[in-house]
Amino acid sequence: MTPSPDPKKIPKRDPNLSAMEAMGGYYQTTEKRFDSVNDALTELSLNVVQLTSQIKELAKQQQKTSEHLETLGKRIDGHLAVAKEQGANISELTKLVATQAQTVQVLINRAS
Repeated sequence: MTPSPDPKKIPKRDPNLSAMEAMGGYYQTTEKRFDSVNDALTELSLNVVQLTSQIKELAKQQQKTSEHLETLGKRIDGHLAVAKEQGANISELTKLVATQAQTVQVLINRAS
């Protein structure tokens, strides 16, 4: 917001000036103030455009990050599934080794 003008800068009305001259001075002062406000609004508009662009870029980066996390999650799930299957295989191998040990024991007992 543009600050109000300094009362010292507002031209004082000279009794010798005609009403038209006084209005001209007031018009020039008002025009300068409008130009100043216009410049500030233009600068603010540019800042908003830049901010909007940055927000869009951040949104794209967030989307990419989200996609990467989704991919990583799927890969981790795949690794967990492999580990679970390997655990099941180890259990089956343990049972097989126990059965083979019993078979070997039976054969040893028959041979004795």
